[in-house]
Amino acid sequence: MIDIGFIGDPHFGHEAIANIRGFTDIDKYNQEVIYRINSVLHKRSLLYLMGDITMENSKWYHLLDEIKARIVVIGGNHDLRKDFPELMKHVEAVIGTLKYHGAIFTHIPIHTQEVNRFLFNAHAHTHEELIKRWAYEAGGYTAREEIDKRYTCLSWDRLEGIPWSWEQILNSRK
Repeated sequence: MIDIGFIGDPHFGHEAIANIRGFTDIDKYNQEVIYRINSVLHKRSLLYLMGDITMENSKWYHLLDEIKARIVVIGGNHDLRKDFPELMKHVEAVIGTLKYHGAIFTHIPIHTQEVNRFLFNAHAHTHEELIKRWAYEAGGYTAREEIDKRYTCLSWDRLEGIPWSWEQILNSRK
């Protein structure tokens, strides 16, 4: 069990995402999301849900009550500001970013010119896609695309629905 967990993009109630993730029944999908998240949490855990709780549909927020942890939401592009009063009935807080142990946690990856101000940027939003950049060979002009180690994706898809602890995040970066 973990005390503090991080994951993004649960997309409760989103049928297209459920289908992409292998589910044809939206209720079974929602219950599986909750089951996987709860599998590593206890009632005193703190879960940072890193955005896109639903797909702009507040009717699914009540499902957050089934997560056995305290919840802080880092707002995502599909979490509508007009729905925050309803969201706040089910979570402790809604924030824009989280600075934690020198890293910055966001929903959408921050700009490449800003990321160097932090240890790294943990984000969601890109689902399975990792941020890449062009790396240049020393002494030449040969460029190759490589994973940008300044970013760590914590989307539901990449984590297979299981929140990661700070230690797991750090170990993934080695």
